[in-house]
Amino acid sequence: MIIKFNKEVNNNLKPAILKVIRENLPYYFPNLKFIRISRSCIIFDFIKKIKNKKLIQKKLLSFINKTILDYSSLKYKILYKHKTIKQKKLKNPFEFLIKNNQINQNDRGKFVYRKNFSKLFFALDTLIKKEAIKHGATEEIYPSTIKTSTLIKSKYLKSFPQHAYFVAPSKVDQKILKKLNNYGVNSKNKKGIPNNVLGQLDHSLCPSACYPFFEAGENKELPIQMVTSLVNCHRFEVSDVKHLQRLQSYWVREIIFYNKLKNNQKNLSNFMKWINKTLVRWEINFEISTANDPFFLDVGRKVVKFQSAQNLKHELLLNYNNNKKIAVGSFNNHLNHLTNAFKFKSKRKIPHTSACIGFGIDRFLYALFWQLGININKWPKKIKKDLKINQITKS
Repeated sequence: MIIKFNKEVNNNLKPAILKVIRENLPYYFPNLKFIRISRSCIIFDFIKKIKNKKLIQKKLLSFINKTILDYSSLKYKILYKHKTIKQKKLKNPFEFLIKNNQINQNDRGKFVYRKNFSKLFFALDTLIKKEAIKHGATEEIYPSTIKTSTLIKSKYLKSFPQHAYFVAPSKVDQKILKKLNNYGVNSKNKKGIPNNVLGQLDHSLCPSACYPFFEAGENKELPIQMVTSLVNCHRFEVSDVKHLQRLQSYWVREIIFYNKLKNNQKNLSNFMKWINKTLVRWEINFEISTANDPFFLDVGRKVVKFQSAQNLKHELLLNYNNNKKIAVGSFNNHLNHLTNAFKFKSKRKIPHTSACIGFGIDRFLYALFWQLGININKWPKKIKKDLKINQITKS
């Protein structure tokens, strides 16, 4: 079934609003399977038979109009932008990467990287890491799980409950272990592990790269610092997950700042200037603009307006698939939200605050392939020099 939008709705469906709608629709309409959600229309199927289809259409349009009304007042400011006239329309690199065994899709939004793609992955990550270390960062290594209580303290579950991946051990019971043993022996079982064999959901896969830092600093007095880490993050995606533009398991080069508010703001600004200068040299189409997180709708309306009014979040957007944009970097000013939540101790009258920058290496590299093509030897000389690509292609 197709619902086409009129000109008024079409004009008001800005990319940020469309992002919120895509994130929330499957949860508000669980009996529908959404095939396409765009500025011009929504295409969907019914998972089960529904008598009053016109009522569903009416509710869908009401939902969309209300979301537009709630978010239309938000203003987005572009800080940096670059568009080169040299670029041509290029084919999707995904099929080439799959065919040449440079990437392998294990599951929805989960990939293995090999050969030149993995080498470029580490080259891009190393470039960003070196810049962080140049500014005084020390490197840390984080676990892939965090405590569920961390999601509660940080208000992640309040803002993004739809993305949480919970982790549980088996119950401490020999009868349960025998059941699991039988599941392992019986290869015909296709139903998966039943919930009644699982213990407490007291851990989750890490959804944001900075959370282990705050777990480690809880109830402690920390010195001013800048740290960096490459973190494997996980977020559940109910919507369509295909290619590399939307992932459930992905890698983030994170840079975390714990300092005075003005120093954190300066650090964020300095890194935005650096990546702007770098991407202009590389002849990449991009922009850095103010942004908002796609909060879960019921709780997000007030938070997103505060986030927008304070200019607390900026995103690095790279062009891909011709005129589309993909977020590959995020610059976030936490103010005292996380330091207070994790009870960082301070003898100062005005305690330090925190901020972070995250570069999604998978999507960053995918966007580079989209813009520069699959033949790495034809990439601009400056990016090849910065990433030491000539060394990569020879090996």
